[in-house]
This record gives sequence, C-alpha cells and structure tokens, in this order.
Amino acid sequence: RTWTMCFGLTWHWKQRQVIVYAQPEFLYLVLMGLSLVAISAILHATPPSNGTCIARTWTKILGYSMELVPLIVKVNAINYLFNQAMRNRRVTIDKKKLYRTVAAVMVCVVVYVILWTAIDPPTKQAKTVLTNAVNDGGGSTVQMSYSCASSDSPFWSIAAMVYLMVLLLTATVMATQSRNVDASFNETKYLAAMIYSHFLFMLLRVLLFFFGDKVIKINSGAVVAGVMSLFLSLDAMICMGIYFYPKFRHARNQSTYSMSARGTIDRR
Repeated sequence: RTWTMCFGLTWHWKQRQVIVYAQPEFLYLVLMGLSLVAISAILHATPPSNGTCIARTWTKILGYSMELVPLIVKVNAINYLFNQAMRNRRVTIDKKKLYRTVAAVMVCVVVYVILWTAIDPPTKQAKTVLTNAVNDGGGSTVQMSYSCASSDSPFWSIAAMVYLMVLLLTATVMATQSRNVDASFNETKYLAAMIYSHFLFMLLRVLLFFFGDKVIKINSGAVVAGVMSLFLSLDAMICMGIYFYPKFRHARNQSTYSMSARGTIDRR
C-alpha cells in the first residue's frame, strides 16, 4: 500500500518542480527497488523451500541495487553538473548514458546472483536441536529447524553483504560531495538519513546472520527468518518515508513546473 501511494503521487506530481529536479524516472527505479526489498521481506516470513530461498536472495540483492545505484548515479551527475557550472562551463548530461550506467551495474549484479544460483544456490537446510523436553520413551526431544543457506560455503552471502556495504559507503561519499549544491537539487540530508537507516538495518542483519542461530536455540530458523522479514520491512518503509515524504510535501504546494526550464539534463 505504501509503495502504491508513493508511485501514484510521484506520477501525479511528476510536473512539479521538486519531482522534476529529482528526476521522476529515477524515483520510479528507487520505488521498484524498495518494492523488491518489501517482497523479500514477505518471502522471509513464509516457510522456506528451495524456491523461496532463491527468491529471497534475488529480491533482496536486486532490490537494494535498484534503489541505491540510480541514486548514486544521479547524485554523481548532479555533482558534476554543478562543479562545471562553478567553473563557468556549460555541460549537457545525456540521460541515456545515466540509464546505461545503471543498467551496466544491474547486469553485473544479475550475473552474480545467476552464478550464485548455478554454483551453490541457497536451499532449504535442516538443523536438529536437542531440547530439554522429555518424550514418551523417556528420552530427550529433538526439534527440527529449517532455514535458507548455501550448502558449501557462506562466501556468497558474505560477498553480497560486502557489496551492499560498498554501495552504502559510495552513496555516503556522493551525498557528502553534494552538500554545497543548490538547495533545489541538494538531497544530502535526505540521502544521509536514508543511508543511516540502511546502515542500521544492515548492521542488524549482519549480526542476525552471524549470531542468530547461536543466540536463538529453539526453532532458530523460523525465528531468524521472521526477524529478518521485520528488518527488511522496516528498512523499506522508513526509507520511503525519509526520501519521498519531503518531496510530496513540497510538491503539494507547488504549481506545475515549466517544461522549458528543464535544461540541465538532456532527454536524448
């Protein structure tokens, strides 16, 4: 529902100045990425199977990539535009080139998850835990817990976490560099808040990944997956609120922006 409202308002106010400066096409990509993260949260809340384990991985990695990569590319372009303007140089940025950059990164991410799926896919893994409960025969009760993991090595999961951390660090650098950009284009404070939120939930997910099974002994697979689902859901919703709410608040009070004023980025 939150995603639908954000998409609808972005479309409805796409001619308002704040939305025009933010580039509606990039906002749609960010929304698509956050929607994939939300889908991953739903999948984590369902009982694991070989199919859902793979789907969890795909939606989470592709979702965060589709959200963060367009923001990084866009902010980098805006920084370049204003740096050249400070030197009294007239420049034109080709939007198709920006899209190609985003597409190239996404292709690399897709290739990675394809290789992960082909070589050592995350599958349903069973774990037995000896409990203190006594069965009818007088012995201890063994409880089965199921989770998603690659069979051979945690390398693929750890590499994906490192990649997402690099994205967040890159976004931090881009946001810091844009602090002196004109206020109409400057998204530093919103990007910083988003990145802070992402870092917080990334840290929680990393701790859950490495220590969840050690801390939670009973039915750890289901509990860890449920907590992961909660973290992903909160991360997506909070970021939507941080990034989109201020834009909608300003767009509501603005008139339609003149198309003739859109000369900073070439729409070729």
